[in-house]
Amino acid sequence: MENLNSKNDFFNKNRNLRDYDKEPLILRDYSREITFHNILNSIFFLISLIIFMAILGIKNYADFNDIMEKILIWLTIFIVLLLIDYSIIFLSKERRVSLSNTKATYYNADLKIYKIYSLLGNKEFSSFLYAINRIKNVFVYPFLIFSITGFLFTFDSDFIIGLLVCIFVVFSATMYDVLFRMLVYKKSNTNLANFLEYSQKFVIDIGWKDGGRIVTPGATICFFNQNDHDLLKKYFFAIFHLNLDKDIKKLERIKIF
Repeated sequence: MENLNSKNDFFNKNRNLRDYDKEPLILRDYSREITFHNILNSIFFLISLIIFMAILGIKNYADFNDIMEKILIWLTIFIVLLLIDYSIIFLSKERRVSLSNTKATYYNADLKIYKIYSLLGNKEFSSFLYAINRIKNVFVYPFLIFSITGFLFTFDSDFIIGLLVCIFVVFSATMYDVLFRMLVYKKSNTNLANFLEYSQKFVIDIGWKDGGRIVTPGATICFFNQNDHDLLKKYFFAIFHLNLDKDIKKLERIKIF
């Protein structure tokens, strides 16, 4: 009860400080770059899966140099895609999103409105772990089912190796995402202070409904620095009575293994 009273007191003190209809919160819009990042990240996920499955397939007759060559190719692809991904953020024209009391209005670089979304509905953080869900279902799960079936009938140790490969591929793709966020955060903040605290809180989806396909599009707010986080925290508390760090959760519907 004390926590509830404290929360209400905080809300009552701050709700009238700013009228966001008259003075909307304006931030840089990174949504297109994030979409591009998710595409590159998914491509890296697929390439990693193909390369390490190939290594698994040749391990019994290939020499050490062949395996190392494939690993070096994988590392090169990792670095090249990450650099392309990072460069897109700073080479693209800056766009803006304006947040009022009820809607998000998106502006092109020439300040023309190109979309408007309501801010009603669920509010969730999203990250790479959710972007690759469909790819994971198509490629990883069938491989695991095939490996488990083979292990049960042949007791082949390749099942354990295959499982470790799948785990490593998901881990490496996640690290790709984290490093991308780290690079952009460092550029935006000049340091990495509080990065671990905010690392999975840079993309907020509002009002989206996805039933295997997008049935209702919603607003997406992407940000990469602590100042934007603090401004958004005040905004969500004032308008929706939500604490950005406590009341807005990560998506729960998707799990890795």
